[in-house]
Amino acid sequence: MSVGHGDDISGAGQGGDMSARGDVGLGGLLDAARVERLRRAGALVLDVDDTLLARERAGAGGVASRGEESFAESAAAGLLPELLRRGFRIGLVTGHGWRQLERRLVMPLIERLKESGDASAIARLGIYANRGATKIVWDGERHAVEEVYGGRHQLRASDVAELRALLETIGAEFDAKVRESAEWYASAFPRFDFALLPARVDEREGAVLVLRPIPAQRHAAEGRLNPRAESYKRGLELLRRAKLDADYELAESGRSSIEITRRGVSKDAALGDLLTEVSKATGESVAGVEEALVYVGDEFDAGGNDAVIPRVFPRALCLSVAPAGGELETGAGVVSLSRAAQTEGTAATHALLAHLLNLSA
Repeated sequence: MSVGHGDDISGAGQGGDMSARGDVGLGGLLDAARVERLRRAGALVLDVDDTLLARERAGAGGVASRGEESFAESAAAGLLPELLRRGFRIGLVTGHGWRQLERRLVMPLIERLKESGDASAIARLGIYANRGATKIVWDGERHAVEEVYGGRHQLRASDVAELRALLETIGAEFDAKVRESAEWYASAFPRFDFALLPARVDEREGAVLVLRPIPAQRHAAEGRLNPRAESYKRGLELLRRAKLDADYELAESGRSSIEITRRGVSKDAALGDLLTEVSKATGESVAGVEEALVYVGDEFDAGGNDAVIPRVFPRALCLSVAPAGGELETGAGVVSLSRAAQTEGTAATHALLAHLLNLSA
């Protein structure tokens, strides 16, 4: 079966202007042998927001409408059931809470597999939510939180009030700065919606405390401006002062968030666990699984929540769906899928998934 993104995608992006720039098409990134090795010994690991599901739905005439995409609205997500049926192991590693991810993506995906009579393929789906703090397992009938893994990564209930107060202090200090210099901030950060202030703290499933929104470098008219980085440094100071830094850590996450988790919680920790699971299932060494692995995300830039992956797993093929040649360059060890597919975001992910299907018929 040939699955296209418009036309058949298996040869997309090759030659022409891209070759003149030294770029490669999808066939250059993943030929038939590399795709077969991915299916046999590796895993296709996907970030969710703006990689698999867009943060905003496409409205009439291509105009974005409010609300995040779900499985039914995502062309990229719609290819996941067929990939699972064909034997690919797929990992979802996301900052989303589990219940939100289940509603938006996992439940309809499972229903699609059951409808087609391929429920056994569900076992090839690995899920890590809350930036890797929550591992979800399939028991043959339903998905559930893995308690042993979660017990090592949950916030301690006795510490939550103090940790929340710490983030609220950072948020209040930033809000005060904005009130004092509202016109300057509005001019300096034209890509930030100040109507969303004041910044607030939310808790996700006992695993993560999140302060948002705080503008980051991506929102600034000048690249050197980064209030989130300043707030993050202030948070580290407060965490040390409270003598909680041995057990907890802060992270700049997503586009405008600062998060507190238990120390050791991260996408790379989740991916390390997934590599072990795939190794057990395939009999391949962990190093061999890493060499066969493909990781797709949109935030490999400094401070992005995917940036740690190529540093910790240098053997993996890391693909960025961020705009090619945009203001924020991807980090070392990352290949621009956007250039190879000649599109970006979830459309680039769709092109990649279609390419995998075309080479695995």
